[in-house]
Amino acid sequence: MKDTSLLITATIAMHPSACDNTIDLTAVDADSHPNDPPAWEQEIPVGDHPTPAWGQQLADDVLATNSYRRDGQWWCSTDLTGYPSWTADVVHE
Repeated sequence: MKDTSLLITATIAMHPSACDNTIDLTAVDADSHPNDPPAWEQEIPVGDHPTPAWGQQLADDVLATNSYRRDGQWWCSTDLTGYPSWTADVVHE
């Protein structure tokens, strides 16, 4: 049965940086208020890759390698993050 006590999201920048690209995971309690701090946060480093390969498919592959899978579509989260980004709900397997 799926653990619904935490909601986990993954966020990636729309445009890669020259180095240090990460997938940023954030977990919040399912019944938390939007202003509550996250239960935990984690950065998954994305290893060397050709810049054109950066994007949602690469993020899906890196998530899978780290025992996560996307649960739904990537959506534009620029308004939330303040920088061009994509976010998706993810599940730890």
